Amino acid sequence: IIIATHGRGIWVFDMEQIDRKKKSVAKGVKDPKPLLGDWSITTDMFALTASFFMKDGEVAGKISFAMGEAKVSDIGFDGKNLTFKAVFKMRDRSMEVNVEGVVDGDTIKGTLKSAMGERPFKGKREQPKK
Repeated sequence: IIIATHGRGIWVFDMEQIDRKKKSVAKGVKDPKPLLGDWSITTDMFALTASFFMKDGEVAGKISFAMGEAKVSDIGFDGKNLTFKAVFKMRDRSMEVNVEGVVDGDTIKGTLKSAMGERPFKGKREQPKK
């Protein structure tokens, strides 16, 4: 077991469990293919687009919404379960959002968590334009 601090939290890693799942702790992404692309995401209050792509051999991402963009960080994806963090900046304020979701083919659903509370979301992969 490894205990690490990061920001305002403490993370506990059970290395035996991680080895059984063959998950890469360093990169956080086992197989990026099911995640890559643009996703149209909606909640009961707003819509946004989440984009995941390869950059320098690792998965990167960004969120586009009505007031701008947010860079995605701390991406974790095991082929089904997705986690990431995004910091939205609006004028002189910023808000960190932690995302937990489940990817199932071309659909995704989960929860956005921020200082303003939790909000469920759902979405679908946008088909590439021909």
